[in-house]
Amino acid sequence: MTHVPPAADVLWRRSSAVLGVRDIDAAAAFLRDRLGFTITDIHGSPAFFAILSRDECGIMLRPCRFLETRIASDWSVYIGVDDVAAVHQDIAARGGPVSELLDKEYGIRECEVQGPERHVLVFGQPISPT
Repeated sequence: MTHVPPAADVLWRRSSAVLGVRDIDAAAAFLRDRLGFTITDIHGSPAFFAILSRDECGIMLRPCRFLETRIASDWSVYIGVDDVAAVHQDIAARGGPVSELLDKEYGIRECEVQGPERHVLVFGQPISPT
């Protein structure tokens, strides 16, 4: 396979996670109520597609029939933040199912949220050198 360099005049600006779920309305409500996302677009009743955002992070929800094959400990989304302790506190105050903060051997402080339909959302920030 031949390496082709990227076009110099094209800037990739944003990436959004796409989560497959059975119940888009319930998943959107979880992300809004427990994690503070804003539902920016939702289609259908019941919903068949949704877009949510918080600051520079986007999550899209779409139908998926094969969630039984997911392993519950798999990460679905990794979100880098400026202050993971504040994010942890905010999620806990909203009643979100958040793990304890852990300093990982790869130099990141993280917490995990058991999200809708077995999706795991991870929040992290680099550990400041002491």
